[in-house]
Amino acid sequence: MYLCNSTLLCVVHPNVKLFISHGGISGVYEAVDGGVPVLGFPFYYDQPRNIDNLVNAGMAISMDLLSVTEETFLNAVLEIVNNDRYQKNAKIASERFKDRPMSPAESVVYWTEYVLRHNGALHLKSHAQHLAWYQYFPVDVLSTFLFITFVFLFIIYYGVKLIYKFIL
Repeated sequence: MYLCNSTLLCVVHPNVKLFISHGGISGVYEAVDGGVPVLGFPFYYDQPRNIDNLVNAGMAISMDLLSVTEETFLNAVLEIVNNDRYQKNAKIASERFKDRPMSPAESVVYWTEYVLRHNGALHLKSHAQHLAWYQYFPVDVLSTFLFITFVFLFIIYYGVKLIYKFIL
């Protein structure tokens, strides 16, 4: 059994018919770049959204890892491999992905030179760096929320205590 050290080298190989992935953004980019259909098992964070985007593009099937069986897995693999629609849609997505005004390498060079031309490009930095620490970490919002919660619990506590006093 051979496993590639680089996912990208595996995905762009002409013999690859299917890419099984958890739906991480790097794997999604590699699958789209390589024009390879995906069988996705998203776990958490951005993975369900990433796989859903591929499903909506018609180049993937999404499966739940906790409910998958040998039969459903085999059916999904056979569906992707035997149905040319997935391969066709993956190639269309790949062509759209690669149709850009400049290559990624040219983009890196452009933005590096841009930052150098504009003395560090301070206008691109986040304005959050100028906030006070209590604004950056919303201490004011948190303290207001805690105060309201405390007042609410205080009213409930003394209300229940008052009702209990009248009953006994």
